[in-house]
Amino acid sequence: LQPEVRDYEPRQALEAGADGLAFYRRLLSQAGTFLNQDGLLLMEIGYGQQDAVLRMAHENGWKAST
Repeated sequence: LQPEVRDYEPRQALEAGADGLAFYRRLLSQAGTFLNQDGLLLMEIGYGQQDAVLRMAHENGWKAST
């Protein structure tokens, strides 16, 4: 990895599983435990991850858009 990525990105973002989506999978499945009823969850996603992350959000009962 480039030093500017390795040194400044959160470790969870760099260890994202085989498909690169482990962080989002975990976050979306647990977001209801820390968001209030009217809370928002904003995420930065990688190029090409939009469809998969939107699908995961909907599967977890969230309204989602990009």
